[in-house]
Formats: sequence, C-alpha cells, structure tokens
Amino acid sequence: MNITQALNVALPEMPAKLMSQRYPRIPPNVVFKEHLEEGERVVKAVVPGVDAMYLFPPQNWQLIQLFDGERSYEEISDLFSQQTGTLFSPDAIRDFAADVEAMNFWYKTPQEKNVRLMQKSAEERR
Repeated sequence: MNITQALNVALPEMPAKLMSQRYPRIPPNVVFKEHLEEGERVVKAVVPGVDAMYLFPPQNWQLIQLFDGERSYEEISDLFSQQTGTLFSPDAIRDFAADVEAMNFWYKTPQEKNVRLMQKSAEERR
C-alpha cells in the first residue's frame, strides 16, 4: 500500500466534498404565509438575514417542505406522490431543488458558507 492509499483510508473526507453530497434543507427559521394575489394562491416566504421575499405556488411550497437535509431525492419523490398523487421522478425533484438553489433559498450551515466563499475567492484569483 502506498502513502496515498493509506491517507485515503486514514483521513476523513474533506468538508467541501462532504457538503457537495448533502441534500438541500429548508431554512429552520423561515417565516411563511399563504396569500391571495390577483385571485391566485401563493405562499410568501421570508428567511431572516436574507434580503429577499420568495413567492411559491402552494404545490411547490408543499414540495419544498419535504426537503429536510436527510431525505434523498428518491424518498422525496415517493413521499410527495403519496401526499398529492402527483408523480415526479427523482431527476425532476433534483432539477426543482437546483432551481430553488439558484434562488439562494436553501439553508447553509456556517461551514458550508465558508467553503463556498473560499471556492469563490479561489476562482476569482485564477
């Protein structure tokens, strides 16, 4: 066994790699309420500390609430289809989560924020 193989076995995973394998999670301090706007039901959500108000259709909000950081996309797909009768593939759930990620909605731990900041600054230096 060479030293690289020994280190791969002995050392824990790097934080950046571990974070890329985590599932999205709804912010624990999100405040939300359903409203009527122009005759349509919408859910308005605000995350303290984030300068944005998010608007979601009720069905999307119901799906968002299933993201707890523990459930896989397959589990969310199964659970959502049980709750609503609407079938979405795990890939569609993954795409939905990516769209919500682009809105900067998902909860990030302080460690995740620091790793992302380090990655961003490394890209800027290149």
